[in-house]
Amino acid sequence: MAKKDRASSKPYAERPYFRHRLRGMEDAEALNASLLTPLFYQNRSGYPLDMCFEGGGGRELSLFKTTSSTGFRTSTIYEMDIITIRFVLQGRLSRHNPHGDIVAKAGLGLLLPFSTNRHEETSLGYEAVAAVIDRKTFESHLHALEGWEGLCLPDFATVVDTCKPGITAFLSSLLATQKLIGSGAPADDIITPLLQEVLIYQFLGAWPRLNGQPPAPQTFAPPRKLRTALDFIESHLCSKLRVSDVAAACGMSVRNLQFLFKRETGKSIVQTINDLRLDRVQRDLREDPTLLISQVAYRWGFLHMGDFSQRYRERFGHLPSETRRGRGDTPQGRDVASRFIDHMA
Repeated sequence: MAKKDRASSKPYAERPYFRHRLRGMEDAEALNASLLTPLFYQNRSGYPLDMCFEGGGGRELSLFKTTSSTGFRTSTIYEMDIITIRFVLQGRLSRHNPHGDIVAKAGLGLLLPFSTNRHEETSLGYEAVAAVIDRKTFESHLHALEGWEGLCLPDFATVVDTCKPGITAFLSSLLATQKLIGSGAPADDIITPLLQEVLIYQFLGAWPRLNGQPPAPQTFAPPRKLRTALDFIESHLCSKLRVSDVAAACGMSVRNLQFLFKRETGKSIVQTINDLRLDRVQRDLREDPTLLISQVAYRWGFLHMGDFSQRYRERFGHLPSETRRGRGDTPQGRDVASRFIDHMA
């Protein structure tokens, strides 16, 4: 009964950040007994155990990175209705299933449903990054992206080559988001949930399908839809804004809204949201000189000051500290989306 209770609690989703270092079977046995993960860890035959995995996430998506100099073995303790996307960065992974084995080496990505009837073993010098998505979340994002009304999920490829352009971009985003969480960014801030949502959409658009391609976006949507989207974004900038919320406000699928933004502004929805949040940062820096620059940046979701300063300079042509000293706007700060807002006002 204890195992069943643990399984229904979705342990990955309960912990915004986690890190486990296993140095020997004593550490592994303690983790196995805790049932904090659905996996049973043990050493490879003839080798000691030295491994580390860390990550975190929110209710919809968990990301974690695993490294091991010795390799390790895992089996399943309890069932979870999740899908795992895993990229092997170094070494090799062997997955033993009742219906056939899968072997992945560096340069390959795997899409696998979670199953109780499976055993895995990694090689020496193993490193991988993975995303875990709840199946219902997976389905809801597919519906929002494509207006998908199917009774079952499309048949996605099990193994992909990371050299494919769309997969390369997705892996880069996955690593960047995992690094963001690992560096201490809270999973419930106003930026991270948006990044995780877009990461799922990016996966759905890039991962190969075996039974047909996703629908093409509409080639035309009324410009008033963009006005509606921008008004909705402006009024929700300080909250946990999601692309699917913007699309729903416009009565569009996420894919069609993305196409509309690219066509009319030359930017993605997320780029537009980030730029409008930067505008709020600039406004606050001018209006309240008593606040620290970092305080204003954190208020609008920018958690890493180096990245924030670079984004700020790209948008306005100067650093936040120069805005504080009274420097005015430059042409770099007037992008296509801003001009569109002025035109429609």
